[in-house]
Order: sequence, then C-alpha cells, then structure tokens
Amino acid sequence: MAQLFIPQSLKSGHLAHPLEMPAGATVAEALSDLGTRHAGAIDPFWREGALQPGFFLIHNQRVLDAAAQRELRLAEGDQVRIVQPLSGG
Repeated sequence: MAQLFIPQSLKSGHLAHPLEMPAGATVAEALSDLGTRHAGAIDPFWREGALQPGFFLIHNQRVLDAAAQRELRLAEGDQVRIVQPLSGG
C-alpha cells in the first residue's frame, strides 16, 4: 500500500491518517477511489478527478504535475502528500 497524508486543517475527523492507497493505481485513480469511499472527505482538494487550484501533490518528495498525477503508478511504500501553500504577510 501507498500512503496519503492530508494536512490537519483539511482532514475530516472520521478518516484514518494516513489514508491507504493501492499500489499499482495511478495517483488520480487512487484519489478518485478515496473520494468514492469517503464521500465529501477529500472534496476540499480533489473534485471531479482533478486537484483543486491552490493545492499541490508531493510524491516521495517530488512535486507532481497534472500529467504525472494521471500517469504515475504508485508502488508499495510510496508516500503522497497534499500541500496547500501558506499565504500571508
């Protein structure tokens, strides 16, 4: 299994942390599956098969672009993190 880490500010109370994602699936497939299994829980950052504006996916310490989200197959032990940049002044 691969693991998905969600920022505490976005984490729904009923979700285990980290979430497990199946090895062999693409990141997009795994996130869409999580969205189906946990309706509404990942909507703040993933809706209709796409990462929402203002969020980034990090796979094993590497930022994933949109193409990689659709093509990269997860392997056993991979870690995926949802990152929301900080703002302020």
